[in-house]
Amino acid sequence: MRNIAILWLLGCLIWFATAIIRLERFHYASQVGNCGWTAKDVNEYGRLQSCLEAKGSNRTSPLWDLAYGLGLL
Repeated sequence: MRNIAILWLLGCLIWFATAIIRLERFHYASQVGNCGWTAKDVNEYGRLQSCLEAKGSNRTSPLWDLAYGLGLL
């Protein structure tokens, strides 16, 4: 039973980490104007997300996004 709980918690941590990475990419791209404009409205998220998917990653690694998203850097 303990192993199942550990696996479930590990899965939740991975899921939260991917969400933090995705949100930090959105935050960083909207701050620096990576797509030529800044997102000031929540409704513009879809437009920025498609721009991010087309241009790729903003930083060198998703681990950098995770560290910035957690406030470690």
